[in-house]
Amino acid sequence: MDNQKIAQLGENLACRYLSGHHYRVIKRNLRFREGEIDIMASKKGLLIFVEVKTRTSWQFGYPETAMTDQKKQRLNQAVNRCLYQMDYQGDFRVDLIAIDLRGRQARLRHYQSIEL
Repeated sequence: MDNQKIAQLGENLACRYLSGHHYRVIKRNLRFREGEIDIMASKKGLLIFVEVKTRTSWQFGYPETAMTDQKKQRLNQAVNRCLYQMDYQGDFRVDLIAIDLRGRQARLRHYQSIEL
């Protein structure tokens, strides 16, 4: 499976997880000059930007390790651009969903309010 299909599978699993936990998925794959936001969701009036990292092998470690400082910076810039374009003034947070596909069953970890 190529990287794009792995990423899409991870995002599909993340959306299913979020929906099952009473989040409303608003948009997926928002692209800006500064970077991309995998999922924009909301829950109880809070806007949530979700980064999804998926791994299928041990070669590159845990999915969480893919969230480098450079990727955090690009995500922060993309979130700021999105908020600006939406003229959004409310509360928001950024979450990370790490998905491990290295077994018979997917393992998903949800980190809320990550620091960028």
